[in-house]
Amino acid sequence: RSPHNLSFFADVLPLTAPSILDNGGVLYDVKNREYIECTYIPREKSIELVNRIIEIDSAASVQVYTCSARYQVNLSPQRIDDPLVAIEGIYEPLCKAEDIREEWIKIVLCLPEKQLEAVMDALDMESIRKDYSPVHSGKIYYEFLCPGMTKGNGIAALRKKGNNVKKILAIGDYYNDAEMLRLADVSAAPINAEEDIKAMVNFVTCDNNRGAVADFLRMALGLEI
Repeated sequence: RSPHNLSFFADVLPLTAPSILDNGGVLYDVKNREYIECTYIPREKSIELVNRIIEIDSAASVQVYTCSARYQVNLSPQRIDDPLVAIEGIYEPLCKAEDIREEWIKIVLCLPEKQLEAVMDALDMESIRKDYSPVHSGKIYYEFLCPGMTKGNGIAALRKKGNNVKKILAIGDYYNDAEMLRLADVSAAPINAEEDIKAMVNFVTCDNNRGAVADFLRMALGLEI
């Protein structure tokens, strides 16, 4: 998730430690709504990349994340909306990629599985990997992050910059979570996670639509939640 998602919960979640967001690209203080650490992708090359994606498939949802907002840069009427946008209620300004002047944190591509696969096959991934860490972050999602960036980098940053960090607990369900789960002190995955991910964790919880995080905290810490 991103700071834009968590802003809705800042007043109800007692988060006193920094949060690892944007697939590891951001370390964020939710309570004070401040960026502690942030990485960026090359803006000019990223403009070329998102325009190439839209050229390949005009139905693609192409989101650009910055510190101030999460933009939708495909203005085509054929665009398929990211299903999480309606669920999360996040406002996404519509604009051309060229109009985003601030630093870019990441690009998120959303398409049905077969269309997503076709777009990725059409891109020059060998060249793209020189400037980005491409991450398949869900069955309908692909993300382009700063080179070398993973959620595991976020764990390392948290250990370095968090106050009095003793144990880090992590829960995840997809392959982009794997390094984070390996580096955490205690790990979990929901029952509906990928089988390879469930095989590497300490705990398997209920599915992620039924309170997996609360279930994990009960298992790992004995909390009544």
